[in-house]
Amino acid sequence: MTQMDLANPIFGMPSSEYYKAFRDYPALYRLLAKGTHSKPAQRFHSAEQLSDQLAGVLRQIVGGTLGVPVSSNLFVPGIMTTTGKLGFRGEAVLDEGDKAIDHLRFGDQALRGGNYVSAESFYKQAAKINPNSVDAHLRLAEVYIDTSEFGMALAEVTKVQRMAPGNWKVAWYTGRLLEAQEKYAAAADYIATAPLTQIEAYSVVTASGSKNVGPRRVHDCDQLNIDAEIILANQQLFNAAHNVTYPGERTAVERITAGMEEYVGHLTVMQHEFDQASNTANAQDSHLRNAYQAYLAASSVLHTRIQRQPSIVEDRSTLPACHIGIDQHLAQPNTWVNGGIADNIDCLSDINYTHLQGTTSTGGGYNDVISFLNTALIGAILLSIIFVGWLLISTWRMAAVTHRVINVGLSLSLLVGLIFSLMIIGTLLNFTGLPGTHTASQDGAYRQLVKDDYDSVYYAAKLKRYGTDANADESRWLIALTFNDTTTASGADHWAADWGTNIQQVQQLIANAQNNQTWNEEIQPLSDIHSSWNKYITIDRQIRAAANNGSDPQHIHNAEVISTGPSNAAFGTFSDAVTALSKANYDHYNITLSSTQNTLNIYTSLSAILYPLIGLCAAWGIYTRLNEF
Repeated sequence: MTQMDLANPIFGMPSSEYYKAFRDYPALYRLLAKGTHSKPAQRFHSAEQLSDQLAGVLRQIVGGTLGVPVSSNLFVPGIMTTTGKLGFRGEAVLDEGDKAIDHLRFGDQALRGGNYVSAESFYKQAAKINPNSVDAHLRLAEVYIDTSEFGMALAEVTKVQRMAPGNWKVAWYTGRLLEAQEKYAAAADYIATAPLTQIEAYSVVTASGSKNVGPRRVHDCDQLNIDAEIILANQQLFNAAHNVTYPGERTAVERITAGMEEYVGHLTVMQHEFDQASNTANAQDSHLRNAYQAYLAASSVLHTRIQRQPSIVEDRSTLPACHIGIDQHLAQPNTWVNGGIADNIDCLSDINYTHLQGTTSTGGGYNDVISFLNTALIGAILLSIIFVGWLLISTWRMAAVTHRVINVGLSLSLLVGLIFSLMIIGTLLNFTGLPGTHTASQDGAYRQLVKDDYDSVYYAAKLKRYGTDANADESRWLIALTFNDTTTASGADHWAADWGTNIQQVQQLIANAQNNQTWNEEIQPLSDIHSSWNKYITIDRQIRAAANNGSDPQHIHNAEVISTGPSNAAFGTFSDAVTALSKANYDHYNITLSSTQNTLNIYTSLSAILYPLIGLCAAWGIYTRLNEF
């Protein structure tokens, strides 16, 4: 029985800060915390498990004392290897049922004597005898760690992860590898959570899609993606800042820049607090709760409000209202300027899209150019009629006066002028397209650029954004459940509703992209988008079912395993398919734009040359015929 402060009663394990023994021996505290965990599933499942961990704690506390040997079911008693830069390490026991056990033992003897060449040879022979030998590959990793061949060591560990996922030895040797590379914090996390940590093949986002970076821990994967996405965001922000054209763009870019500085600052605090947490699986850990608060602050900057006061250099009267949010409601300048990063990104996009497409009250760039091209086409037709008509009349008149039907100069001028005028009219028709048509072959080059290609790229960009938001809402919902957050603005119900709304928006955008399908190159990406999104939605239902299964004491953990595993994999495939769709249209856009520019340059040059020559040729024909007459 212990004394209890009745004014501040403690139920369960007290904080480790209360007792010196817990502060000096955190392993002892973790053992007691696990044994008295409020959730039965988190406790020891057998006396053998408790005995093993007690032996481990005893080894850490008094194992260095002479005469106090401690046996283990996981490590060879009395054997210590030199691998590792933090001192001696225990040698993991071999599987006695391994077909290559003799070669493994010979290899161990060579390794203990520092004969790495011989040890490597024995372990490779063991791997040939039993290709599925966990110990053969991990002992090879041990040799490569000792000889600083870290890439080869990682390759061996990865092989075992694929053969025997969840095997505790994978986590142990990965920790040894990280330790040898002086990645001590990551090594400690691996070793402390050996039964729970797994390595998975992983990809990070890039400007052109996903890039495989090899096997990583789930937590390291998240860190890599955060870093990669911040880099991408900064690249796009740099491009936007150097392409400011319309009123409101500069203000939106400056607000996004200020918001990104705040956002990254909160993420840095979040990561620091997370690293300080003694138990990242305990939502009540003070550092973990601080990390959660920093995460909420970052989320607020992203979705609600950038705290830094806006410094607007543009005339406020020129700032436009913008369509923002998933419902695309119209926000006045004071609203979006004081909103979050997402609001300002929406506004920046809306400003440019509105200037291109126009509104009910404004023509927009697209309609203005179409009007100009139509006027140019009518003007070209009229001028061609006048020009060719003048040549035709001149030819007829000369034939009537001179009584000679053929005039070389005039006939040649008439023929070339007629053909070239028809070519110019055809080219302008090719630019404008046929009125009222919506097929690629009849749209015209300019409509193809704006309506077929640009709209598909635009839909793809929105599709990726709302898809990413839906995937993020999935994680936000699980985080809120983990911390039992039921607040209106950041609670589980809020993110569940937002999740559903984003999913509906994605499905609508997929339909838009399908309806705007024009080129054969779009067929496969659209098919991949449909299949991968349907797979993602199926897994999404599994996540919800797992998380809402209150009868399972590990329901949140199980949902997170699905979320960080098959769900992220399915979303990665979806994201790559959207990138492929965007690329197909962007490539066609560039081809059409280049072809159009080349055609304009050619016809401009030909016009500058041919029309004066046609006039000179006609004048020569008239002059020579009159002299003969």
